[in-house]
Amino acid sequence: MQHSRKITADQKVSFTNERSDRYAHVLCRLGPRWRLIVCSNWYQWIAQYNKCVKSKPSWVSERFFRTRPGIEAFFMTRGKKYIFYEDATYRVSFLPMHFGDFLQIEKAAAQKNSHTTADLSNWQHNGYVPYTQQNDGGIARGYN
Repeated sequence: MQHSRKITADQKVSFTNERSDRYAHVLCRLGPRWRLIVCSNWYQWIAQYNKCVKSKPSWVSERFFRTRPGIEAFFMTRGKKYIFYEDATYRVSFLPMHFGDFLQIEKAAAQKNSHTTADLSNWQHNGYVPYTQQNDGGIARGYN
């Protein structure tokens, strides 16, 4: 799977730097300092923790997932830094059970949007959800 290096209107959006606060493939916010992203190579979902609040944000990849039950089990983690929103499980419930299904849905959506029946083996994704400073951090599309 290749990713796009295409220039967007917002020059600060990054398609490859997962640590960036402006990473393009953010799915949702899981907590005040947690988010769920799609890795830049499109192999898995990643839960990231923001280690800096007052200075420049820096996101650290904490856990890696290929299944939704794995993400839901992650919410059982206890500790000071593991604080999630009450509706985090609901936000994740829109994802398919396995990352492979998510990838197929995204490919189909890209094919539909391009109005073509071309072979998608060289398909390049140009961003799932542009990162915005939303308070709710909800998922843009529902998957069920």
